[in-house]
Amino acid sequence: MSERSKRRRLNPQTTKPSPNPSTNHANIEDIPDKILLQIVTRLPGLDTLWNLLAASPRCFRLFNSQPLTLIEQLFASPTSILPPKIQELVRAVILTRSGTLLFRNLDEFKYRFIQHKVPVHTIKDKTNITLGPDTLTTHDIQPSVYLSAVATAHHISALAHACLSFYLSQIHNPDIFHPQHAQLPLPKYLPRGSNPPEGDNTPAWHQVFFGLPYDVVDAGPPSWVEEMRVVRALWVVQLVGDVRCLVLKDLNASGWSYDGINRTLPKYADAVAQDGTMNSGAEEIQTVLAYLEKLGITNKGEPFYKLPKLPLDAKSVNPVIPLPDPCEATWGGIGIIYDYGHKTVKLRPPPSALQRASGPQLSESSLRGQARSSLENESPAAIWAGAVG
Repeated sequence: MSERSKRRRLNPQTTKPSPNPSTNHANIEDIPDKILLQIVTRLPGLDTLWNLLAASPRCFRLFNSQPLTLIEQLFASPTSILPPKIQELVRAVILTRSGTLLFRNLDEFKYRFIQHKVPVHTIKDKTNITLGPDTLTTHDIQPSVYLSAVATAHHISALAHACLSFYLSQIHNPDIFHPQHAQLPLPKYLPRGSNPPEGDNTPAWHQVFFGLPYDVVDAGPPSWVEEMRVVRALWVVQLVGDVRCLVLKDLNASGWSYDGINRTLPKYADAVAQDGTMNSGAEEIQTVLAYLEKLGITNKGEPFYKLPKLPLDAKSVNPVIPLPDPCEATWGGIGIIYDYGHKTVKLRPPPSALQRASGPQLSESSLRGQARSSLENESPAAIWAGAVG
C-alpha cells in the first residue's frame, strides 16, 4: 500500500467531501405559492412589500396575479403596522387611480371622509364614508393600479422618516429652538384694551417673555405614533392630489364645481376639515405640508399626483418601527413597567399597592403619547413642529 493510501485511511477527514445539493439553502424563487403567499402577507407594511417585489421576480409575478388578496391579507395581518384609518386612505387612493370618483363634491370629500380619518375635536357631518376590507372587491382594478399604490407607500414611508429627521434637527438646533421655564412670578399679559404701556400695541401672542433656559434632552428615535401621524398626513395629501387630477379630467361629468376643485390644491390643503382649534389634525397636515413645500411641492400630476422627491441625504429604505404594546393601563404605577412604549415587563403588585390604587392609571407610554390610542387624539406638538419649520 502506498504512503498516500495509508494517509487517506488514517485521516479520512482530510479528503474533500463531494458537494451535496440537499444542503443548499432554500431559494425564495423555488417556494410553493401557498407558502410564499403566507410569507408576503406577514410583512409589516406596503413599503417593505415594494422592496420584496423589487428584489424577487417570483413575488412580483405572484403580486400581479392576485394583488388585492396580497394587500388585504397584509392589512389584516397581526404584524401590520398600518392602522385601519390609514388603510382606508390607501383604498381611496387605489379607487381614485382606477377612475372611480367616490365623492360628489368638496363638502362630502372634506366632511364625510377626510374629517373622520384625522383627529378633529368637532365632527361637522356624522355620516361617515368608510372603505372597509371588502370595498375593492366590487371594482375591476388593474394590477398596475395596485402596484402604483405600493410604490407610493414606499415613497411615503421614506418621506415620513425624512420629515421627522428634518424637524428633529430643528429642535436640536439651539439657534432655532430654545425653550424656557416659566418666568416667576408669572408675567401679566397685555391684550388690547387692557391699558398696555403707552405706545405698546403688541398683542399677547406676540409678546416675548424671558425665563430660565430649559435643556433639550434627546428622547430617542421617533415612535410608531409619530411616524403614523406623518404617514397619515402624506396619504391625505396624496389623496387630495389624486382626486383633483381625476376631477379635472372631466370637470363637467364629475359634478364638482370649479371653485370646489380649485380649493383642493394640496399646497393649501383646503380639503382638510378644521374645527377652529390649534391642535386639530389639520395642524398636523399643515406641518407636513410646510416640509413638502421646502422640497418643491406642486399641484401637477400625470396620470396621478406626485409627491416631491426625497432630499439627497434621505434614506430610501428605513427601519420598521414596531407597534406599541396594546396594554395601556397600570395599577398603582407598579403593575406594569413600560420601556419606550414598545415592551412591557409585568410584575405582580404587592397587596398594599392594590389597596391604595382606586383604579387603573395611565401608563408611561400613554402619558408620553406613544400608546396606540394616542393616534386618535390631537397632537399639540404639531404646532411646535410648524413653528420651528
